[in-house]
Parts: sequence; C-alpha cells; structure tokens
Amino acid sequence: MTHLLIAGHGRQKNGVFDPGATGLITKGEHRYVKEDLFPAMKKFLPKNHDLVFFDDYNVYSYGNIVSLAKKYNASQITEFHFDAAGATAKGGHVIIHSNYSPDKMDLALRDTIKSMVGTIYSHKGHAGVSGRNNLANVNRTANAGITYRLVELGFGTNKDNAKVLTEDVEIYAKKLVKTLTGTTNDKKPSASKPSKPKPSKPQSSKLIIDGSWGNATSELAQEVYGLKIVDGIVSGQPKNTNTKNIPSAKYGTSGSNLIKAMQAEFGVPAKYRDGKITYPSMLITNMQKHYGTPQDSKVSYPSMVIKEWQKALNKGKRK
Repeated sequence: MTHLLIAGHGRQKNGVFDPGATGLITKGEHRYVKEDLFPAMKKFLPKNHDLVFFDDYNVYSYGNIVSLAKKYNASQITEFHFDAAGATAKGGHVIIHSNYSPDKMDLALRDTIKSMVGTIYSHKGHAGVSGRNNLANVNRTANAGITYRLVELGFGTNKDNAKVLTEDVEIYAKKLVKTLTGTTNDKKPSASKPSKPKPSKPQSSKLIIDGSWGNATSELAQEVYGLKIVDGIVSGQPKNTNTKNIPSAKYGTSGSNLIKAMQAEFGVPAKYRDGKITYPSMLITNMQKHYGTPQDSKVSYPSMVIKEWQKALNKGKRK
C-alpha cells in the first residue's frame, strides 16, 4: 500500500490553469507545492518509503480522487495547500470530514504544522484540525471509505507564514517527510530560497474577485465587520441550495455571527436576523437589490452578487 500525496489546484479538466491561493507567494498554491515543496520533500526521502507524489492536474476538477487511490494502491491520501486571507491571518490546519475524529497521522501533521507556523481552528476538541462536510474531495473519499486529509500549510498572505513557506521550505519539507514516513535520510536542509515572498499588494487586491464565497472571503468579512472570531467559516448553516454553493459554510443549527451582522447591515428586519442563509434568502435578495444584480435570492457558484460584495470588502467596506 502507498500514501498518495496530491498538490492541490492546477490544470482543470477544461484546460484552464487554477493557481490556487497566491498572496505573497505569487506563483500560487499549485506551483509552490509542485515546484518547491514536493522537490524539497523528495530530497529527504528514506529508502523503501511508501510516498507517491501527484501533481499532474487538478484532482478536484477531474473528480477522480477515488480512482487515483485505486490506481496507486493508496491506503491514505494527503492533499497539500496553503491558505489566503487578510494579512493578519496566520497558522495552518488539517482538514478532515466533520463526522470523523482525527487519526494519529492527522494529529502528527498538525503538530508539524504547529512547529513551523502555528495552528488555527479546532475540531472535536483537537486544536489545529478542521471538520468539513462541504468540500468535494473530503466527501468523495469519505463516501468511498478512503482515509483522506487536506493540509493547509499556512497563509501565503501572511508575511511570517510566507517567509517560512519559502525561505524554510526544506526545513518544513524534512519535518513533513519524517512525519509521513517515520524517518528521513541524512541530508541536511539547505539555505536556498526558491520562492522569495514579494511585497504585499494593496488592500484592494486582498481577495480575488471570483464570486466564490470561500474561506478567504468569509475571513476578510469577519475582519471588516469587526467580529471577535475571525476563522473564515460561516458556521451553523442549514443545508440548502444556497449554502451548498458557499464553500466556507459549515452545516449546523446555531447560525453565524457574520450572517447576523450582514442581515443587520443589509436591512433584514430584526425578527429574521437568525444568522442563517435560507433558500430563498431575504439577505441575498437585499444584497442583490443593493448591488443591482439580478434578484433571484440565489447564491450561484460563482455569484455576481458575491463579486460585488468582494469588491466592497477589498475596500474595507461592509457593503
């Protein structure tokens, strides 16, 4: 059996290249993992290891992660990414299906991440772990009974995290290899800097205006709205046509403080400010009215109204 390692993002099924998050690491997630992290990890591989590296294309887009696991006889899969949000967001985490508790490898990778960039989030009492049920590869592998985790190595938009990811990539890589295999070879990390961070872009380019209400959009919104918890997650949401198109939504019943704040900002009557995005949604309709986009009460993927909201957030405005 093997342990399949996947570089997130990359060439999509339609031929368009998806770089993933960028920030200070301007080449993007996919090229960073493919060109910097994976080569650094391969430098420290011990003999008779079971790791298989895959970076040919965007596995999410192709939708074939289960068949890849069978092809490479993989007993488990780890997919590598880095995060993007506001400049103050930092730390990494390990994402698993929300129904599961972390296994030993999940926690070992969490500890490695913590030693390099610190950690964020918590799941079932385990710091540095996130439970998700609205990510395609998380669900595909869970449905197939395949052990899977998605590793966020840190924030490419944070100066300190980006410095670690680039200038200390070989140190990080050697620790990851030791975590994944139990040992490494005798080679020592070099002082090479394969992808030196560049100066921060202006506030207006914090978010890519893509109409996707992902973690970066939620995190910046939480900052702009002045909320105490800035974690990039829209918590406590009902499962419906709208929330399935919101990648940062986490299903539950509690509602979200961010959504409550947005409901107040966009004029939802007080008695309906429950922190939940329903379908149809008064909040979404009011946002569409405000921005002059078609009023259908839907969050599409991508969404015209979310694009307009992202533009406002990049200017530090609530709406």
